[in-house]
Amino acid sequence: MFNAIPNGIYDISVYVWEDNNAENYNVSVEGQIVVGNYNRGVGGMWTKLGPYRKIINDGTINISNSGGFANISGVEIKAVTPAPSRLRALAFLLHHLMWLLENRHRCRVPFLLPMQATKMFCGLRAIRRLHW
Repeated sequence: MFNAIPNGIYDISVYVWEDNNAENYNVSVEGQIVVGNYNRGVGGMWTKLGPYRKIINDGTINISNSGGFANISGVEIKAVTPAPSRLRALAFLLHHLMWLLENRHRCRVPFLLPMQATKMFCGLRAIRRLHW
């Protein structure tokens, strides 16, 4: 377990190795089995398992194994940061979609389905120009 981890999105990798006899086991990250019935292979073999993308909101990263003995030699934790331009574009999109949903009675269309929102009812053409 890793403590004092800031809340966010992380890519987590686990490094395992075999010293002598192969064994099968499961590896779990944040309580979810990410590798089931993994066979470590022959002596001297090193493997990187992952990365596994996880959302951390409790300040801890939990890594465990079950079903056999795991030789865990290291853990790699990388914070995933969305591109700022995409965050701005997403905020713009959400702001205008909320306006559309709240003001759909003012539009010429009597109802608004989520997929139709991108077709720019009520003259909001800028959303259509967002490129992901």
